[in-house]
Amino acid sequence: MPYRFKLEEKFDSGFRRIVREQVKQAEAELSATSAPASAIHETRKAIKRLRALLKTAAPTLGAKAARKHDRVFRDIARALSSRRDDDVIEATVASLESRYGADAVAILAPLRSALDNAKATVAPALDAARAQELREALKTEGKKLRKLRLKGFGLSAVVEGTGASYAAGRRALKRAIKQPSDERIHDLRKTVQAHWRHMALLSRAWPEEFAARVMVSRELSQVLGDDHDLVLVKTAASQLAGDETTAASAKAIIELCERRQANLRDAMKPHAARLYAESPQAFMDRLTVYVQTARRNQEPVKKVSVQPAPDKAIEKTADKANGAAPHETGAGSSPTIAAKTPG
Repeated sequence: MPYRFKLEEKFDSGFRRIVREQVKQAEAELSATSAPASAIHETRKAIKRLRALLKTAAPTLGAKAARKHDRVFRDIARALSSRRDDDVIEATVASLESRYGADAVAILAPLRSALDNAKATVAPALDAARAQELREALKTEGKKLRKLRLKGFGLSAVVEGTGASYAAGRRALKRAIKQPSDERIHDLRKTVQAHWRHMALLSRAWPEEFAARVMVSRELSQVLGDDHDLVLVKTAASQLAGDETTAASAKAIIELCERRQANLRDAMKPHAARLYAESPQAFMDRLTVYVQTARRNQEPVKKVSVQPAPDKAIEKTADKANGAAPHETGAGSSPTIAAKTPG
């Protein structure tokens, strides 16, 4: 089932349905004898959808209770993150080498060597016993959430929680622009990810409108994700131990990562500003009108597939700042603001 509420669905019914679907998906990904990296990635995505759903319930459930449930899913995700982080670091190193050429290959060589040595001692996949523990934790928490009785009408209740999360994103953007530290950029990324999923949850109210916001917030999240991947590389570089030579290598790696981060952060600003252009109250008022209008004028909803030509603005901004070739963007797969549909 798509990750979205139905127009005529009570909030608690839709909430329980979506929890059941996402927990079932996460359990299925971890059910193999040996969970590969792809299964871990898909499980983490399902958990992020569950955490975004909890944000919509916070006004009804209560902020304290919502945080309590959120921490359970956060801890499960963290238990899956170490192996995922190793894969991300390796892919990001390869991306930096590809982008900056021979100089970057030489700078990153000590880290490459350390990664190769560490790989020999790391299990290639999640331990089966640990995967079973995490499945049980997901199942237990899913049962607790499905027993909740939440008041309010589906999409109308979602609007309130979505508005609170949108306001948090707006504050995170202001802080990130004022002082673009690694931590503040990561905080912005988390709010953008939640916003993307909230737009998917509301998409039945106006599929075309919400598809556009899903598109922008999802691709912006990927750009901010590239920034966070570079933070992981910097952390790994800082752990290089040894003499003055390795210390100098670590410094050079960190400077290379910060060079790329500066490029990405300049590129994301206009798109983040557009996403959070409205005041929280104006944004909530507009969503409320969409929901009320959709409920009054229900028609068969056509499947929306928005596939315009990629917006090259973020590419050009990034490449101009970095001096890269016009076709290059991002630290990894290098996303542009390209269309994707909700759900």
